Amino acid sequence: MKNSLHCLIIFLLTSLVFAQPKNPTPKFELGGGVIYLMPREDYKNGWGVGLNGSWNFSSSYGLIIACGSTNVPAESGDSSKTVQSVIAGIQIHFRPGESVVGFTSIGMGFLSDYDDPLFVFSGGFRVHLHKKWGVMLEIKDYHTDIGIPFFTFPRSRIAVSGQGMSRYLELKIGINYLIGKTQSK
Repeated sequence: MKNSLHCLIIFLLTSLVFAQPKNPTPKFELGGGVIYLMPREDYKNGWGVGLNGSWNFSSSYGLIIACGSTNVPAESGDSSKTVQSVIAGIQIHFRPGESVVGFTSIGMGFLSDYDDPLFVFSGGFRVHLHKKWGVMLEIKDYHTDIGIPFFTFPRSRIAVSGQGMSRYLELKIGINYLIGKTQSK
């Protein structure tokens, strides 16, 4: 009985999200949330906060800016460091105008513990719960260099060549506030 009740609640909540009418793409989005940062070496995972904003200049494309601050403890000892980030890039939306919108982005980011900018790749989705509010789940990967794709013939294989390394992996869960509307798709 208890499992049936849980299944019914999940089904009703899922139906509520998918049954909503198509929404116009918001012109601007502001948000914030909790960050879980996973350094690739020397430090343990840590929690932090982040803010983000986007300007959607079409239903499928937008410009993003994000910043965050996370405290990560050292692998050994009692020391820790605060990693601060600022990122700017372009975002591509999948299924714009729907209640659930997937996205991917590429950009450049500056981290407090690196002198050179890093390439930032991300992906995730937004669920519009109300005409002005939504929730977002995003994963970002920070790289030192970008890979260069190349093709081989005759089998037409695609490979990525590059010496870059992933420095940090970031998971973010947050809330977005939607400002203004563009035309529906």
